[in-house]
Amino acid sequence: MIRFDQLIKRLSEDSFQKGKALVKKGRVSPILLSGPLVSYLVSGETATHVELDARRVNFQDTDAFAAALLYSKKAGHLQKINRCALLQAGEYLLKREHGIMQSTPNCRLEVEIEQTGEEDPLIFLRVGEEKLYRVRDIGQLIYAIDQNETLVFGKQFTFEPGITVFSKNDIQALTVLNAALGEKRQRSVRLTQPFFHLLLNALKNTEFVYTKDGIVQRICGIEDGVPPLAFEVSGSEKALAIRCLLSDDFARVTRDCAYMFSDGRMFALSHDAKGIMRAVDQAKDEETASFLFKRSEVREVISELLPSLSRLAPVTIIGTLSGRMVSHPLRTKVYVDRKGKGIIARVSLGYGPYTIDPFRLGEDTPVLLLRDAQGERQLMEVLEEAGFRVRRGYAYMDGDENIYRFIKEGAMKLSERAETFFSADFRKLRLRQPKLDARLTTYNGRLSLSLEDDGEPVDDLWPLIRAIALKRRYFRYRDGSFIELKDLENWQPLAEALDEAHYLGRSEKDLGMYRAAYLNALAKEAQLPLTLDRQAMEAVALKTVNAKSPVQGLYAYQQRGFEWLITLERLGMGGILADEMGLGKTVQALAAILYGVNSGKDTMPSLVVAPTSLLYNWQQEAQRFAPSLRTVILQGTREERRLMLGSFKGANKPDLIIVSYPTLRQDIEELQPFSFRYCILDEAQAIKTPTSRAAQAAKRISARCRIAMSGTPMENHVGELWSLYDYCLPGYLSDYRTFVRQYEDGENAEDLRRRIRPFLMRRLKKEVAGELPDKLETTFACRMNAEQRRAYRAALAQRRSSVQDTLERLGLQKSRGEVLAAMTELRQICCHPKLVIPQYEGESAKLELLLDILPGILDGGHRVLIFSQFTRMLKIIEKRLAFMGITPMYLDGETPADERQELSRRFNQGEGQVFLISLKAGGTGLNLTGADVVIQYDPWWNPAAEDQAVDRAHRIGQDKEVQVIRLVCAHTIEEEVIKLGEKKRRLFDALITSGAKLPSKLTQEEILSLFDLQSDEMI
Repeated sequence: MIRFDQLIKRLSEDSFQKGKALVKKGRVSPILLSGPLVSYLVSGETATHVELDARRVNFQDTDAFAAALLYSKKAGHLQKINRCALLQAGEYLLKREHGIMQSTPNCRLEVEIEQTGEEDPLIFLRVGEEKLYRVRDIGQLIYAIDQNETLVFGKQFTFEPGITVFSKNDIQALTVLNAALGEKRQRSVRLTQPFFHLLLNALKNTEFVYTKDGIVQRICGIEDGVPPLAFEVSGSEKALAIRCLLSDDFARVTRDCAYMFSDGRMFALSHDAKGIMRAVDQAKDEETASFLFKRSEVREVISELLPSLSRLAPVTIIGTLSGRMVSHPLRTKVYVDRKGKGIIARVSLGYGPYTIDPFRLGEDTPVLLLRDAQGERQLMEVLEEAGFRVRRGYAYMDGDENIYRFIKEGAMKLSERAETFFSADFRKLRLRQPKLDARLTTYNGRLSLSLEDDGEPVDDLWPLIRAIALKRRYFRYRDGSFIELKDLENWQPLAEALDEAHYLGRSEKDLGMYRAAYLNALAKEAQLPLTLDRQAMEAVALKTVNAKSPVQGLYAYQQRGFEWLITLERLGMGGILADEMGLGKTVQALAAILYGVNSGKDTMPSLVVAPTSLLYNWQQEAQRFAPSLRTVILQGTREERRLMLGSFKGANKPDLIIVSYPTLRQDIEELQPFSFRYCILDEAQAIKTPTSRAAQAAKRISARCRIAMSGTPMENHVGELWSLYDYCLPGYLSDYRTFVRQYEDGENAEDLRRRIRPFLMRRLKKEVAGELPDKLETTFACRMNAEQRRAYRAALAQRRSSVQDTLERLGLQKSRGEVLAAMTELRQICCHPKLVIPQYEGESAKLELLLDILPGILDGGHRVLIFSQFTRMLKIIEKRLAFMGITPMYLDGETPADERQELSRRFNQGEGQVFLISLKAGGTGLNLTGADVVIQYDPWWNPAAEDQAVDRAHRIGQDKEVQVIRLVCAHTIEEEVIKLGEKKRRLFDALITSGAKLPSKLTQEEILSLFDLQSDEMI
């Protein structure tokens, strides 16, 4: 309806005033007032026709619309059209409600089918209530129904959506026509056979008009069955004739004879009847259809065809033939037996005193026997559905699945259709519930599984395990018997783990000792009957050996780690030593290696694979903690390494071989023939990518015990953890894809923890804090690369000669400045040759060492202070860290005092992971307790200066242990200075006032010794 107040408010002031003036001047003239509609002619600058419809408002912000609106209000027209619109709405609602409440359709749809000859039928429609109207556009009617639009057919019928109701059958018929019609708009539709079938099916219970070759019939629904007809059989055993008597209007409606017409009625035929009617239709000659059969076909016609015809219509036997024909009820017997791995069924069809084997060709009876073709066919269908196939006089079935289904269901169905007899051999195939018991035993360090079913050993062990793992319904033993598996759900997890172990390459007698604990846990959780022998129980408990470490001074947690490692080696297992950085993984490994050597059981060497920057650190740690170990680093050219490996025989065989990851990749063919006691991967995250060359090479190493050492065994995703375990315990965590699919989303995290827990040892500093000193100090040594070594040697040779000459000429006191400058230059080359040689483009071994160890520290959640005396070195470090995506804080002597304190505050509040600080600038005045790792990049001989730097983190307010790491270039002036510093340490507090000065008690000989050239092997 039109709401005057709302529309007036929507008008602009200009339109309202001009419209008001037009009304006042009499420029508005009414043209039409009809129902909810009124129209006016408004004469302004131009004549404008304005229409107001209360059913749908067409607002316009114009002076003409404003004038019409104001006039309609003044003249009372607005009230009239609004009232009329409301009345119409009520009437429509009442009609719609009436339509909704209709229990029966109120509209008729009449379908007219017109068939001429062999053409596809034409379909016409008539529609209405009492009087029917021809539908002149079928598409338009369907569109109106679909879009809820009104469609007028005549004075007595209008299609109104929501009011006009079609029957369900009518809607089905329209749906078919809509699909057949497509986009066409026409008064009739020619239907193809598929659509014609669908339409007839929709018209089964509906009255419709059928015109065949001009003859019009009104059909009152379609009947199920066959048209009225009769068969007459005459002749003898030499020849037989069958005549079918038909009505004069007998005709097929559809080409496949699924629908037939006869006696003014339409019939829908069954599948069996359709075939016979097709033959009758083809043989039809006016009101009969005749068939003739030769002598060889007579018995088949009598025994099989006539019984089928008699189920469709009356069959009359004419003449002497009736005396020769015999009829008895069918009685079937089936005999089931085993044959090889399959089963056979022999069938006997009994008709009174006569017995027929349906699988023997040419078998005959002395009489013309009327056989039950349908009954025989139904028996054959049961056999076929069960899986039987005909073979040389009997029905045969093979295949475990077919036999299982037959035993479980098919035998019962067969017994319902025929009298069935089962042989004693067949009865042995019965289904039964298994009673399984499992046992894990060991022999010569190998773990094997055995199963018993109801006290009898299971020979088909792994096929049965796999069937349970794959949730099969049954399993068939070698003797042919079947067991049900549906009630073995509690065995599933154990079966899956066993199947996985067997599938991943282990022999049937060796599952891998390391699986014992996990398998036992699965069995216990599911309360399965699993027993273990003594050795298997030891593997389950993974009880560590109580042994005295050959390395003295281990902390208690390190002793436990050492015992864990030697236990893994004794059991032929592997594992991951994942202690937090700084807790001494290296010394634990060296203790285990030395223990194995000292045991004297064999002369097997051990192999350590480490990043190139850590090779010398391993050798130095071995010399420090296990000096009796014969240790070599596999290095040099490819040929030199090959010769070195070739010399490792007899007395020349080392106890420990140390190689880098690049060397492992390059020399794997030469290393693979060796058998190692331990193969230890340091910084084992280097093999976190399973397809990497490093990972593939490491997994080819033959070792009694494989150990992965990493403070961060998983950095990004569980696939990295899989790669480490695939090295330590091949196959333990299934294949990569299965593992990732099972554990990637974290849903099965508890199961994964249970699997890996026995073979992963990880201690955090906070967990062993009571066993640690407040400050842990570690020295990492590195070996210069060739290019850096050449730069160092050249400077060393030049500076030694110069220092020696100066000392001889001027004496120690007057030479201190030159000595200090020479030492500083050599120390800078140790840090990075670029500090001394600007054009140097090579690498720095110490910088690479820093960049190797730093990610592991940061991944462990630690925060780091890096000190150096050389600000240019700090700038180089800062640049390299930026390439790694690390943005450090930075402070040197040029940093203003207020900024220093602000940087300190921000770092202590958690901002940043790394702080680069010059030794001089950071020596005093800073509180950096936010860090718990201090790295001395270029250690100096002044303990006081170093301690001042360390105290930035290790001071009151620090609630964590602080680790101090010194980076040293081995066999250089750095190492000699540190040794000298340790020797003279007691004197330093009293004698040294600044890190930039020399100790006053150093002799001339001691100073010259700092410039000695080290052996080629070590530099």
